[in-house]
Amino acid sequence: MRDRNSTLINAILSTVLSSILLLSLAVNAEVQDQAVEKEVGKITTSGYGSAYFVKANKDIDASGVNPVGSNGIGDDWSLRPDLIFGFQTNYQIEDRASVVLQLKAEGNDDMDINAEWAYFRYELMPDLYVRVGRLRIPYYLYSESLDVGYTYPWVRPPIELYLTEFSHHEGVDLQWNFLLNNWGNQLQFAYSSLDDDVVKVRDTFHLAWTGYSDYWTVRGSVQYTDKVTLLLAKNDLPTAGTDKFIYFNLGGSYDNGVWLVISEFGAYDVGDKLPVIGQSNFTFTVGRRFNQWMPYLSLAKGYSTKSQEDNIERHAIPKQFVKSTYAQQSVGLGLRYEVSDAVVIKSEIVHYSGFENGGNFRVTDDTGLLDPQLIDRLGGSINLMSFGFDFLF
Repeated sequence: MRDRNSTLINAILSTVLSSILLLSLAVNAEVQDQAVEKEVGKITTSGYGSAYFVKANKDIDASGVNPVGSNGIGDDWSLRPDLIFGFQTNYQIEDRASVVLQLKAEGNDDMDINAEWAYFRYELMPDLYVRVGRLRIPYYLYSESLDVGYTYPWVRPPIELYLTEFSHHEGVDLQWNFLLNNWGNQLQFAYSSLDDDVVKVRDTFHLAWTGYSDYWTVRGSVQYTDKVTLLLAKNDLPTAGTDKFIYFNLGGSYDNGVWLVISEFGAYDVGDKLPVIGQSNFTFTVGRRFNQWMPYLSLAKGYSTKSQEDNIERHAIPKQFVKSTYAQQSVGLGLRYEVSDAVVIKSEIVHYSGFENGGNFRVTDDTGLLDPQLIDRLGGSINLMSFGFDFLF
């Protein structure tokens, strides 16, 4: 009888312990699921892309003439020059701290994945933030969305103004958001550096202001550094030295849901020690919406001033090494169709003319020298035709 009772007690204890163990495992699994769900809730993702077929009326790819930011364009339709995919992840570490990583792949770069943004963001106080890491250079009206074609009317921003080949830098910035007289404002101050195969920039200061009110957006920015070093050792041309660089930009837009007007001006100058020609550039765009359709007209002009040209003359560098003058203008006609809140289709033709030394088109041979034959082959004008779509996800 005692053995039977002992066996029964052992069975009951075994059942109880098994139940406790299963309950504990279930509770732990639920806790783990909640922890995973909490971490997942801190992550937000988004993405963008552009896919455009583009064609020129001349075989400018074969002749080595390519517009800045549009390599690979020729007289055959190609998707490669304007194929972009981007993916952004935001992780909220805690209420005031987060990290952002944006990866981008471009057709011109063999779809290699590169980090466009990678920074830590911290809220110092309400509406005052500090960011540290790889950031977008705050040059233009559309700097923050330069790769996101959905946000602007054109297939590609006018190359007369949006001509920089550097879109990001490494550094720190402060952003202050505030209201003043019914205007929303953002004031941004940045300190950064930049390295490339042909240029090294140190101790760069940026100041940018953006204002919003009803249908209006206005933006101004200035950049200054006295530590720009050009590395121009090709063809026995010595390193150019180190000097200052100053950039100024002022732009704005008006969008009442029917009419869209965009205008922007930018100019930069360099110091006497650098054999680089300064430029001034202007763009103007107007569009009219008809439900989902918006035809638009764009005008742009770039030129060098006499004082900027004199900077080249002072160095007495042979003209085959650097452009001693610069000029280019363009007229564009386009049509934008909004398929949905996340997809737009665009078609565009842009006529470029008024070239001096090839304008913004590359007219150098494989060694980096200006090639008169390539400049002649470019001729007095060129047309670029594009058709495709932008999307968000």
